[in-house]
This record gives sequence, structure tokens and C-alpha cells, in this order.
Amino acid sequence: MLAPVTADSDAIAAIRARLPELSRNDRAIATWLLDHVDLAPFETADSLARKAGVSKAAVVRFGTRMGYGGYAAMHEAIQRGAQRQLAGDEPASGPDGHLLDRWLEACRGDLESTRRDLVPAELDEIARLLAAPEGRTFIFGQRKSAALAEYAFFLLNPLLQNIQPLHAGPATVADMLVGIGPSDRLLAITFRRYARLTFEVVDYVAQAGGTVVLVTDDRFIPPAAHARHVLVGSPDSPGPFASAVGGVFVIEALAAAVFEAVGGQSRLEEAEELWDRFGPY
Repeated sequence: MLAPVTADSDAIAAIRARLPELSRNDRAIATWLLDHVDLAPFETADSLARKAGVSKAAVVRFGTRMGYGGYAAMHEAIQRGAQRQLAGDEPASGPDGHLLDRWLEACRGDLESTRRDLVPAELDEIARLLAAPEGRTFIFGQRKSAALAEYAFFLLNPLLQNIQPLHAGPATVADMLVGIGPSDRLLAITFRRYARLTFEVVDYVAQAGGTVVLVTDDRFIPPAAHARHVLVGSPDSPGPFASAVGGVFVIEALAAAVFEAVGGQSRLEEAEELWDRFGPY
């Protein structure tokens, strides 16, 4: 049971903050509410169940697990929040606010949710794992996650030995995974919409005995079952696509933890000297 909320709590903000920890059914309900903030005050338990693709009982249980004691009380809280916005008691960050303000609020919520989900001791453990002198560290992601994987490699390459990006072409991936074993590890990054090849690479590395660290926006996707560590970046956004700001936060925090684990200042200085010599003006 999630912690109860107060009568004056912003129900939509509470749902957004707790999104990463929800079950699959609860996440379907929460996602619909967050994507339809303007309609949420008018939904009954029956109508919300139909639109979220779950049962009415699941909607009632969702309200209870959110700490409201049931759907009716949560619905009333959603209505009160909408009324406060209409009365001008709260910033216009809902559906009538400008996209910039809505996006800023969503990014702020993503960062707060992502931080709550990260466990400092686990982040430090992952940093030590990636910095282990034996074996190799591979980094892989596709679609939007390919850009995040490239950024992760850019940050980690000056800090780690034996780090390799896996390129998106299946033949190249196959070539580079030859000989992978228990001393190796994979930093896999996958944000919606997910790429099937990433799932297959994670499965292969796990079967070969390698260690998988998964950075994603959903800890319940299939590859998570094969990962030793799962780091979640919240993907909320008010726009037509899921935000990657939570994933960037996770990757930068992980790189900072690796920097501390290896005492990386001298290596960064060496990288800067090489960039000054060989990089573009």
C-alpha cells in the first residue's frame, strides 16, 4: 500500500510522482489520466476502466493504492485540483497552459520521480561493476535510445578501459559479441518505443553469463528479468512523445558515480589534451 495522501494533495501530481513504482494495470490507468488531464475530472470508474483497458475493480483498487481509500475519493481530489486551477489558485500548467510551461512541469516531475527511484548504494555498486579491470563493458541502444547510448559512451569512455559501443547493424552486433562471457557486462539503454534487437542482445548477454545493467523507463519490461540492475528514468511528457530527460539524468548520474569510483580527474584531463590536439576547432 502506498502512503496515504492528504486531502489537499494534488492528485495528478501524486499520480505522476508514483508512476515508476506502479504495476502494469495501475500504470495503464495512471498513464491515461496523465495523458487526459482535461478529461480526468469527468470520468466515472466505469468510463475510466473502459478507456484504460482495465476492469472497474482495477480502477477502484488503483484509488486505494494511491492512498485515497478508493476511486471516489481520488476522483474528488482530481476535481478539486481542476477547480483550483480554474479559480486561478494554481499556475496554469494544465491543458490550458503554454507548452513550454507544461513541458517544464513534466520535466521537473520526471527528475523528481527518477531521483526517488534511484538508490545511491546501488548506483555506487554499478559504478564499481563498470570500473572492474577484468572483462569488457558494452553499451547498446537503438532508436531514441541510440542517442542516449552514444552520450553514455561519450561520458564513460575517458573513465573506463575496455569500453565498447555496440553498433546498430545486426551483423556488427553479432561480430562484437563473439566471446562474451561472465567477466563482461552490458549497459543496455531502452526507452519507448522499444527496439526488439535490444531485448535480444540483453537476452544473449545474460545467457552467456555476462552482467546486464538496464537503463529504461519501465522496470517491468521483459529485459528487466535478465538484468542485475535496473535504473529507471521517468518518461512523462505533455507532448506527442515520451521525454528522455529522466534517462539523461540517470546516465549523467551514473557517469558521475564512475568518475568518483575511478578517481577520474587525471583521465578527463588526458582526454581534454587529446581533444585539444586532434579535435576540431
